[in-house]
Amino acid sequence: MQTLTGNPLDTFPLQLRGIVDLIYFDGPLLTLFENEYGDYYLYYWCDTDSDRQRWLVFRVTRPLLRLYITQQRSLQELITKPVDGFLYAIDLDDELQSKNICLVHPNHLPQEYIPGVDSYYDFADLDGSVREAEELIWQSVGGRVEKNKRTPSFNGFESTEPILVVLGALVAKLINLKKASEIMGLEPDILLKRLELMGIHNSYLEEIAL
Repeated sequence: MQTLTGNPLDTFPLQLRGIVDLIYFDGPLLTLFENEYGDYYLYYWCDTDSDRQRWLVFRVTRPLLRLYITQQRSLQELITKPVDGFLYAIDLDDELQSKNICLVHPNHLPQEYIPGVDSYYDFADLDGSVREAEELIWQSVGGRVEKNKRTPSFNGFESTEPILVVLGALVAKLINLKKASEIMGLEPDILLKRLELMGIHNSYLEEIAL
């Protein structure tokens, strides 16, 4: 294994649960995890020796994960520019017990651990036997995006998240609830519920529902 320069930790400070493998080849190479607060983390396999597997673990926001899934950000960018400014490096044995844990700055990563500039996501990297994996991935980033489909815009309202575009158009009264529902491909009551979960005040929801 490569020698790492970082700050050793006695224990891994996160409690994470696995969601889905994003890249799989004779075993998981990139896996999406979640903590108890709903924050996402990626486990990226980077090294091995006779009895240990080394993983880089780092937080990723949902918008950033979506950019990666839709090939607008590379895995190289996620690793070299982590959200928190650092990554965890963890060595796991065959029993999945942590042997070495350290905090690593991306500038101190061995070059061998950094994916290439063309490391854009491809659903072909999924485990072919797990047919539901693709849907789990899309659910994790807020819904499927049709390939090559432009994000809608209305009089200057633009965003990488279609629901934000629709919300802006609703606020400006450029479209009504029926039209917004058609754009999002949702029933009106489902769209209202999503807006409510985003923190939109009930009185305003009642107004646009008219």
